[in-house]
Amino acid sequence: MIKKVSLTIMSVILLFTIITTVKGLGTFEYSICNRKE
Repeated sequence: MIKKVSLTIMSVILLFTIITTVKGLGTFEYSICNRKE
């Protein structure tokens, strides 16, 4: 039971990290594109 809960928490943290990274990269690329124009 405890293992299942910790595994779920790890999955949520991993998912949150991936989403944050993707959003960060998207914002980074967007700022570069705006700077070039």
